[in-house]
Amino acid sequence: MLTKVPFLKKISPIPFALYKNKVCIFEYEINDTIFLNTISEKLWDRNTSKTVNILKLSSDIVAATKFSVNDAEYMFAVTEEEQSRLDKQLINMQKYVEIGVDFLKSDKMTSDLINLPQNLNRRNIENNFNQDFKMYNIENKFQLEEIAMHELVRGNKQNVQILFNKIINLSNTPLSKDKLTSQKYRIIILLTLVSRTCIRKNCPVGITLRLTDKLTIQLDRIQSSDDIQLFIEHIAVEYYSLLKNNAKNYNSKCINDAVEFINVNIYKPINNDTISDYLDMNPSYLSSLFKHETGTPLRTFIINKKVSESKYLLRNTSMSINAIASALNFSNQSHFSKSFKERTGFTPKYYQDVVNSK
Repeated sequence: MLTKVPFLKKISPIPFALYKNKVCIFEYEINDTIFLNTISEKLWDRNTSKTVNILKLSSDIVAATKFSVNDAEYMFAVTEEEQSRLDKQLINMQKYVEIGVDFLKSDKMTSDLINLPQNLNRRNIENNFNQDFKMYNIENKFQLEEIAMHELVRGNKQNVQILFNKIINLSNTPLSKDKLTSQKYRIIILLTLVSRTCIRKNCPVGITLRLTDKLTIQLDRIQSSDDIQLFIEHIAVEYYSLLKNNAKNYNSKCINDAVEFINVNIYKPINNDTISDYLDMNPSYLSSLFKHETGTPLRTFIINKKVSESKYLLRNTSMSINAIASALNFSNQSHFSKSFKERTGFTPKYYQDVVNSK
């Protein structure tokens, strides 16, 4: 089954599940057995091939319909967190269901469906992945990178090591006449991709970039291609630990999107209005929801992130305090110093001097 991930992933742009005889045989970005079983219990018996049924589970919306392939019954369901524009959301989800079923019933997918397992064995997924993936020939590097980032976010460390190694050694035009140099170039590209993924998953920018810088320095010291394999495994472990210890996910997708926007745009002028415009939300509603979800007012959260980033700059660059305040778009140096001291107990100057004296 896992060898078909790249194809099945394309069925829907939002999380989905595929059922056969009431049992889930494939899921994408749901990974919650109780939730998957609830969908089956609530929708299987009332579903027909001519209708798309809607189910509300807590803050999530599920849309599903049944279809048949070679006398076997299947149900395809998509799920998404309930949004403010519910009417438009339901129309889109119905469209995803209809398109997904059409794809699954196509000649291209019919034989694959018949060969899928009768149930989703989560215990064996990780064990089977390594051997299955080695047998699967992916020539699309972008597709391979997408799968690698997905596995990294899900915390499948061993799978990520295999995927990273395959990305580095995928047969492409050499970037250098020297094999080792070519491998190093590809690893630097991979580091950039992974760091951006971590930032989008709400890892602090400073911590993420510092780790990437550290790994780049270590990479530069490698003198033999024989050491590349171990270094790739090291990369997977380091970023896995970064995500595990720093990434935060909130219940609402819009809040996760807001935090991602703050992380990515930390060096730009950002406030409640710029974020609400980006998310197409009412500023007051966003502010209230953000405080409820995170426990921190949105404006305070932004300043906390900027101060955290300034600590990285004070530790790792020769930038002046005024330059850091300007780069992070504080109104002036005084505002930066006051915000910094409120959160750390030290002035930026004292913090910088203490760090540099060690």
